[in-house]
Amino acid sequence: MDTIKLEQIIREKYGNTGAIIVQKNGVSVYEYYENECTKNSPFHVFSVTKSILSILIGIAIDKGYIKSIHQPILDFFPDYIVKKREKTIQSITLYHMMTMTAPYKYKYAPYTKYFTSEDWVKSSLDLLGGKGKIGEFRYAPVIGPDIFSGIIENTTAMTVLNFAKKYLFEPLEIEVPGDIIFHNKEEHSFAALGDGGNVIYINPKENMVIIIASYFKPRVEDRMKLIKEYIEPMWKE
Repeated sequence: MDTIKLEQIIREKYGNTGAIIVQKNGVSVYEYYENECTKNSPFHVFSVTKSILSILIGIAIDKGYIKSIHQPILDFFPDYIVKKREKTIQSITLYHMMTMTAPYKYKYAPYTKYFTSEDWVKSSLDLLGGKGKIGEFRYAPVIGPDIFSGIIENTTAMTVLNFAKKYLFEPLEIEVPGDIIFHNKEEHSFAALGDGGNVIYINPKENMVIIIASYFKPRVEDRMKLIKEYIEPMWKE
């Protein structure tokens, strides 16, 4: 397959794509931009943010701000008042949060209540725990990231953005002008995945990185299929 055929497939099946970048051996071998996007266009990457926050937690551990991933979550929030009859949150650790094996007090993600609260960290802690079992996987669409943000700010005395700029973005020569506003409602490889088709895919064996940035759209075509069946084979050795 050549790039002309690849781009035809992208336009036909993955129309909300803004940018695709393929790096091989540390060198950019392919760049594609659509929907009036350029290399400088900002994107809301949705759940990819969870992976970035996990990286920041790792950096904070490496630099001694955090002792261990096995620290109880409440260690980082000494002023938080646990609700009466709550007996689970006390045993939840940073490890449970990072592996999404912490229980929450809701059946469906309470987006409206959560996003309209005055303090997202406190709101997240209020929803953590309950009658669920610690150690069982439960996908957390919004709650975990804000708790991670609170942990980073409380342990480093820096905003998450400033901490990320100093220890992650600037060393990688990534320019971050400021907050980006949210405007609208498999093996020898790993990836960070965000809603709408945002992907950072890494294949260490092939020394390859594939990045896809997309505008939000519900029920999009699977980007991993695009990567595994079309993009990655074009640059495999």
